[in-house]
Amino acid sequence: MRYAIRREGTLSRIHPAFSALRTFSALAAGLLFVVPHGEGEAASPANMPVRASHTDNRSMPRALEASGAVAMGPSSGGKDSPSSGGKDSPSSGGKDSPSSGGKDSPLSGGKDSPLSGGSDVSSGNEAITARARVERISRELEQLRGRTFKEQVRIEVQTAEAFRAFIDETLDQEMPGDMAVRQSKVLQAFGLVPVGYDLRRGLTDLVVSQAGAYYRPETKTFYILMAGLPDDQLDSLILHELQHALQDQYHDLKSLREAALKNPDEDARTALQFVLEGEATFVMLKYQLKNAGQDLDRLPMEARDFVFRTVRDLDRKMIQLAAQAAKPSGPRGEEIRRSIEAMSLAPGVLFWSLYDPYFKGQYAIQRVFTEQGWAGVAGMLEHPPASTEQMLHPEKVMGERDTPTPVTTPDLLPRLGKDWALVYANTLGEAGMLSLFDEHLPRQKVAAAAGWDGDRYALYEHSSGKTLLDWASVWDDEKEAREFQEAFDQIQSPRLGGKSGVARKLQREGARVRVVIGPSELLESLLE
Repeated sequence: MRYAIRREGTLSRIHPAFSALRTFSALAAGLLFVVPHGEGEAASPANMPVRASHTDNRSMPRALEASGAVAMGPSSGGKDSPSSGGKDSPSSGGKDSPSSGGKDSPLSGGKDSPLSGGSDVSSGNEAITARARVERISRELEQLRGRTFKEQVRIEVQTAEAFRAFIDETLDQEMPGDMAVRQSKVLQAFGLVPVGYDLRRGLTDLVVSQAGAYYRPETKTFYILMAGLPDDQLDSLILHELQHALQDQYHDLKSLREAALKNPDEDARTALQFVLEGEATFVMLKYQLKNAGQDLDRLPMEARDFVFRTVRDLDRKMIQLAAQAAKPSGPRGEEIRRSIEAMSLAPGVLFWSLYDPYFKGQYAIQRVFTEQGWAGVAGMLEHPPASTEQMLHPEKVMGERDTPTPVTTPDLLPRLGKDWALVYANTLGEAGMLSLFDEHLPRQKVAAAAGWDGDRYALYEHSSGKTLLDWASVWDDEKEAREFQEAFDQIQSPRLGGKSGVARKLQREGARVRVVIGPSELLESLLE
C-alpha cells in the first residue's frame, strides 16, 4: 500500500538511509556469523539458530546549516579513475583539486570540515580526517561494487530544521493541492489508517524522525542528518549514500525517477525503489561483513539465502524487538531511541513503506547477484521491474519476466449520480496486498497475496462523506483467486464492510475477483 506515500514521487526523491537501517542490517550480519558455513557444509533451516517467520511485506524519504561540505572523489588508483593521481585527477593534489588539502579544500580535514576529527560527525576520532575517511570508503566501495566513480560527489551536513523544510518543499511539489487528503482517504477506505488521518503530517514527522542521510541526484550531493554517530555507523551511512551516487553516475537517477513518475502505475514506481535501496543495502551489508572479517561471497548459497529471507520475512514485532535490543548509545543514542519509538507508533502501512525497499529489495538483489553477478543487478536499473511482485519473487524478474495483467474497473459515476465524485484510482500491487493483510489478517498475508497478477481500485465519495470502493484483481490461476477470496472474507474490519449501512460484496469468476464496499443500498444494483 505504498501508493499513498511513494507513488507521487515523494519517496522517489527523498528516500533516506534511515536511523535504524544499520541495526537491521547488523541483524543480518549477525545471522551470517552464526549460521554453519564450514568447508563443504551447507546450512539448512534445520540447523539454523534463528527461525524465519512466515511473513512478507512492502516502501521512505532525504542536508544542519552546513558546517562544511566534502567533495568526494574515489581513489581506485587506475589510470582512468578520478582519483588516480593524474594531473587532472580530483585527488591529484593540484591547487584546484578539491582534495589538495589547501585551506579552502572541503577535504582538507580542517576544523570546519564536517567529517574531520574536529567535528562531532566523526564522534571524536581525531585520527581520521575528512579526506582520509571519504577516500577510504570510496576505495572500498569501488572494490565491493566493481565500479569506479566518474566524478566527485559532495557531502553536506544538514540540520533537522533544514531537512523538514526540504520535505515540505518536496511535498508541495509532489503532493499538490489535496493530493495527500485524497490518498489518505484511500488508506482509510482500506482500513490502514484512522478516519481523518493527516497523511502529510504523519509522513513528514516519521521521515524527519527516521532519516539519517540521503542522496539528491539534482544536486549530486548527499546530506548527513545524524552527524554524531559512532564511526562504524557513520561509515555505513556514507557508503550507503555513495552507492546511490554510483547508481546515479551510471544510470542517471534523475531521469529514471522522472520516467517512473510518468508511469501511472504506482506499483511499478515502488518496484524501482526496491531496486535502488535494495542494492545500496546489499552493498552496505557486504561492507560491514568485510570489516568484520567475513566474505559474503564465500558463504554457502543456502546459508546466504536463509539469512536474507529471515530478515526479509521478519514481522513488525520482531523488527521492533531487534531494534530495541540494540540499545543505541553514544551522543546520538537518545535520538535513535526516539526514532525507534516513532517508528513503532506509526501506522503499519507507513512502517512497511520505510522498511521494505531496503530489506525485501535487498533479498531480490542478492538473488539476482548470486545468479547473474553485478551485470544482472545493473540490468535491474537498465530495465526496471514492472511490479513489486517481480521484486518479491525474484525468479519472476530474472530471465523471461512475469508481466502484470492490465486490470480496469468500470466508471461508476453515471450510475452513482451527480453527488458522487472519483477520489483516486490506481494499483495496489502485491506489496500493497501484503500491507493490507498485515493489518487485518497477518498470519495469512503471504498466502493471501501470493499469485497476484494485477489489480486496480477506484474510490468514490458522496457529498455527505460516504465512500464506495471498487477493487478488481486478477490472479495467476483460479486456486490463487480462491485463496485471496477466502482470506478477504475473514477480514472483520468495520471499514471493509460490516458496520451499519456499509456492506461488502465479493464476486469471483475464475481467476478474476471484484470487491465492492460501500452503502448497502447501492451494492446490489452496482454488481448486477
